[in-house]
Amino acid sequence: DIHPEWAPVGARRFVELVRAGFFDGAPVFRVLPGFLAQWGIPAEGKKWKGRWTPLIDEGPSAERPTQFTKGTLSFAGAGEHTRGTHVFVALAPSTTLGSQPWEAPFGAVREDSMTVVEAFSSKYG
Repeated sequence: DIHPEWAPVGARRFVELVRAGFFDGAPVFRVLPGFLAQWGIPAEGKKWKGRWTPLIDEGPSAERPTQFTKGTLSFAGAGEHTRGTHVFVALAPSTTLGSQPWEAPFGAVREDSMTVVEAFSSKYG
């Protein structure tokens, strides 16, 4: 589920990327068992080069969860204004994720779909 009330900039970008086919064939490239799974490098990298500018960091939101739970979706970032196309899903509750403005969650995987996430994550972990 996408929650624009949590992080409107991130939610809008994620929908744009999905509609553009950005994630089609994009591999899961990082799994930290019990923590997160990350993807967002497209199979056809040159096709997308320079198309997506870094996102601005989200401002405060009373609607946004203060802690990540299993299934929380967010863009990965390495610091201020670095989020772009890499998305991660939390594989377990976390008190460390979401503490920075660039880690604002924009959605969550439905609980009944987490079995799919866990299945592909177990192949990489």
